[in-house]
Amino acid sequence: MKTLFSKRKPKDKEKYTLDRRAYNIFNNLIDFIITAGIVIALGVGAFSIFVDVKKNNDLKIGYTSYSMEDLGAVAWLKVDKTEINFPIMQGSTNTEYLNKNPLGQVDIAGSIFLDSTNNAKFTDPYSVVYGHHLDKGLMFGTLDPYLKKSYLKTHTTGTIEVKGGPTYKLKLFSCIHVLSTSDTIFNASAQTTTKKVIKYIEKNDPDHLTYDKSLPIVALSTCVNALSAKRIVVFGTLQK
Repeated sequence: MKTLFSKRKPKDKEKYTLDRRAYNIFNNLIDFIITAGIVIALGVGAFSIFVDVKKNNDLKIGYTSYSMEDLGAVAWLKVDKTEINFPIMQGSTNTEYLNKNPLGQVDIAGSIFLDSTNNAKFTDPYSVVYGHHLDKGLMFGTLDPYLKKSYLKTHTTGTIEVKGGPTYKLKLFSCIHVLSTSDTIFNASAQTTTKKVIKYIEKNDPDHLTYDKSLPIVALSTCVNALSAKRIVVFGTLQK
């Protein structure tokens, strides 16, 4: 019976054997590289998932495992019966904490932060606190429901605890859409009194809840979405 090698000369058989071995080694090497690549990809993917889960957990719990001193926060914001429980940061500009979390890490979720021109002790008559609008009710994505008066009426209380004191009682009374170009609402440095802000609220939200106009006002602001020039702004008063 003739075999594959029956017509080959000894040298041809030897060359064929060497070629076959080289082919097998090459195939094994390719298999190893592919397998290693898959393992590395799975490892990186698992690590990424771990990091994302950790970030989401940090966002959900509001970094409550840290103190204001740990984070360098100027205050801590908490709104009762909501997921809002966050340190308030303050940068030298209003862009510093847009993509930096309270741990100082680069993060598209950013931080909740006080306008850079406001007094860190919240002693100004009008203060603005900003935060990104994230899905699943993270960060200031939880402000959406406040556009409904029925929700606002049952979620009005909270606190702003300032580093080193005092702790202010927060009472929310209005929520409206505001254009990002509004100097009245977003130019905190120009506010010497709350009169302009009150006039704006009275005009754009005549059905606001009752509030004490003699108290300092704080605005909690977030974007509607990445493409909109509108902002969702919730207004509240501060009382020691």
